Amino acid sequence: MVGEGLAGRAERDGALDGGFRPVMGLADAEEGERLMEPFTVVVADAEGVVRSWDTEAESLFGHPANKIVGSALDMIIPEAYREAHWTAFRALMSGATADEPSDRGAVILPVQCHDGSLRPTSVRLILLRDPWGRPVGAAAVFTSPDAAPEGAEPLPEL
Repeated sequence: MVGEGLAGRAERDGALDGGFRPVMGLADAEEGERLMEPFTVVVADAEGVVRSWDTEAESLFGHPANKIVGSALDMIIPEAYREAHWTAFRALMSGATADEPSDRGAVILPVQCHDGSLRPTSVRLILLRDPWGRPVGAAAVFTSPDAAPEGAEPLPEL
């Protein structure tokens, strides 16, 4: 219904527990199954401090939320990538203009897991802005490189 908002739609669609249910028709069922691959969105502020870490991030990377929220992104950035990451991150946070695209593209890169292992992930980086266009942080959507749709171009690796 137009104008009912997310809360009204969630209630109407049976998500009374506050969760959201995917809305799809029968023709979308097969595609919907593929789209339900595990993914997570991690949010960091302009200083590179993790502000959002969900249960899927815990499952994918092993870091418990109570240990990583409030910590620097260094916990998931492999040592060999940190200098380049922070150089690019700081430049983006201090120099992005309102007319630059917010979507920074997608790549495959390793993430440092809680057990010390490196896990290759597909990630799309998105610059977050305040209402006036100033950078306030970044969101990263992570999933398995195996979740690519059939026929998709391979992502560049970092």
